[in-house]
Amino acid sequence: MLEYIEIRLPRKWVIKHLKEAIGKAISSRTISVVLPSEDPNIALIRRLIENTKNNDFYHLGWYIRKYSKSELENAEILLFKFKTAFEPCAEDCNEYVYNYSNICQHCGCGRVQEKPLQLDVKRLLAGKDFARTIADEWICSRNFASIVKSEGITGADFAPILTCDGKKEIEKWVQLNVTGKAGRMADSNVFGKDPFNLDIKGEYKCPAGHVRGLNILSEVHIDRREWDGSDIAITSDMVGLRKGLLAPSPIIVITQRLYRLLKLHKVTGYEVEVAHLD
Repeated sequence: MLEYIEIRLPRKWVIKHLKEAIGKAISSRTISVVLPSEDPNIALIRRLIENTKNNDFYHLGWYIRKYSKSELENAEILLFKFKTAFEPCAEDCNEYVYNYSNICQHCGCGRVQEKPLQLDVKRLLAGKDFARTIADEWICSRNFASIVKSEGITGADFAPILTCDGKKEIEKWVQLNVTGKAGRMADSNVFGKDPFNLDIKGEYKCPAGHVRGLNILSEVHIDRREWDGSDIAITSDMVGLRKGLLAPSPIIVITQRLYRLLKLHKVTGYEVEVAHLD
């Protein structure tokens, strides 16, 4: 596995301390720099961030992990990620989709879906088998749903999606409900705002344990004893935040069996990383 960190930095600082050639201009003031996570310049950048009082010194830092074909094919389980998010979400079409009466007062988790999703079909992405809304509603093609049913894949079921006016059922897309259980993420996972901010003060952590942090920064580790063995499963704890229509999300893991079927049937709209059963 090759691991990189991408970070967006002020152009003047990059020119002064690094080499502009290692980055890509995002604007007249900002450069996107991608470096191996062990590159000495990462330590230099980290020290400067820690010593500066300017919270706007950098914007958007994240990990990029690249795996070989054999690493992905030999992993016992894999982290599953939707490649694309879209809007509007279901509540933009019908504000009564969810019941929020018993949500956690700290993190906003615990909404209960009471009605079918209603979505603007014109916003759904052509040529994809997976997508998610900004409110963490998971959408998949009927093609994927048929693969799950014909191959006996465990841990998923599906529900119809209606057009935004609620009058018709959408033909191509269905809601993906993951019923498989992966339990709580292991304590070996690292959470934080980004690679340069581990949220030591716990600003993004739910004291009730629902949300572990804004993002997961390490490779995903699942407690083997808590995973129910489903081909697709979600963790009981989440990452992210409740802000407007944005919602915290559990981590999705899939088995090697499902991964092989996704490749065999040329399913699109997702990406994977190696995950671990501890």
